[in-house]
Amino acid sequence: MFDPETRKPIWTFNFPRKIETPRKCLADFFSEDDVVAFQAVTVGDRATQLCAEWEAAGEFTRSYFLHGLAVETAEAMAEYWHRRVRAEMGLRPIRASAIPPGTRPGPTWRTRAGFWAILHPEHIGITLTEAHQMVPEQSTSAIITWHPEASYYAVRTVASMPDG
Repeated sequence: MFDPETRKPIWTFNFPRKIETPRKCLADFFSEDDVVAFQAVTVGDRATQLCAEWEAAGEFTRSYFLHGLAVETAEAMAEYWHRRVRAEMGLRPIRASAIPPGTRPGPTWRTRAGFWAILHPEHIGITLTEAHQMVPEQSTSAIITWHPEASYYAVRTVASMPDG
């Protein structure tokens, strides 16, 4: 990723390649001068706090319902902003694909460090754990690419075998 004004590198992403055919990698959907959008959304930490309070009080049903509503709200906000980005770029909805790191096929949780270097989502209340999990849980982030062949896909990892 290059700074649009200085053209100096901001971050270098390393994306895994699929083992299965076709051996796709997220980088296959970009050329050197492409535009890319990054997004991060959250419903904030109040829902998490309230869920914990209700669970501690034994109100499990209320806690589960609120948790589900908060997760779905974060997803809906992500979809809203995804559609807005597509509209602002003058693209048909069918031509774009949002690829959230870690939670859906696409970039792995390791890419979140790059998101933080570029977006600084702590300004909207999202932080990362040492394991690169987003807090609050009801948050999501995505890379939006314009390539017509971009799609969701899973990347399996294979543990390396010890020598001998």
